[in-house]
Amino acid sequence: MRPLFCPNCATLLPDGSHAPQEFGTTDGSEETGWDCFCNACHWSGDIMPDYLTAEALETARREQHAS
Repeated sequence: MRPLFCPNCATLLPDGSHAPQEFGTTDGSEETGWDCFCNACHWSGDIMPDYLTAEALETARREQHAS
């Protein structure tokens, strides 16, 4: 799930060449996330998701509500 907004200034992150770039899924790394740069505030950093897919998020929500 690609990040949509900058965590620093909440500006919509762009599509295209400056869009968040996914890392870790092709090199066998256990860490997966998004390398991001915001054109509006010049924030740069990695965003590591709690859940990698929408399905994983839904599973976690169902498990949380079941308990």
